[in-house]
Amino acid sequence: MNKSPGHVNNSNTRLAAAGLAAPWRAVAMSVNTHLCMWLGRTLLIASFYMALYGCASNHDLRNDGFNAFGGGISIVEIEPGEYSITAQTNFSPVENFSTARTMWNEAAQKACAPNSYGEIESREYSFKHAPDFIVIPYIISVKTGSIRCVLEPVNTSSKRDASRAVAPAEG
Repeated sequence: MNKSPGHVNNSNTRLAAAGLAAPWRAVAMSVNTHLCMWLGRTLLIASFYMALYGCASNHDLRNDGFNAFGGGISIVEIEPGEYSITAQTNFSPVENFSTARTMWNEAAQKACAPNSYGEIESREYSFKHAPDFIVIPYIISVKTGSIRCVLEPVNTSSKRDASRAVAPAEG
C-alpha cells in the first residue's frame, strides 16, 4: 500500500463524508475503555480467588461460630477418647477435598495427641457458600467423621479397653 504524503485513507474519508468518523471513534474508545476495566476487574477477582483457593482455615467453628470465608474446624468430644470432627475449607471456585482431608487429619492428631487415632467413619461433600459471583461459584469442601484415639499400650486384660482400641489411621 502506498503511503505517500498525498495519500488519503479512503475508509476514513468515507466515514468523515458521512459524518460518522468522530462518533465512531468515541464509541470505539468507550467500548475499549469499558472492556479494559472489565478485564482488569475480572483479573483482580480471579487473583483473589486463587489466593484463597480453598485454603485451610483454623477457625474454631464450634466456639467462634460462622466464618465469612466459610472455613474452619469443629472438634466435639463424644465420650472420652472418641471425637466427632468436621473440617471445611474456605470458599473456592472448585472443590478441594485434599485440603479438607489435611485439615481433618491434623485436627484428629491434635485431639488424640500424643496418641494416634483410628477413623471410625467419615464422609466428604461440598456445598455452595453463597450465590455465584458472576459465573464463579463459592464452593466449600468438607470432611466430617468420627475417630477413636488409640490407647497405648493396650491393656488386653480389660475387655472394655481392648474393644475400644483401633488400628492407627493410614496416611
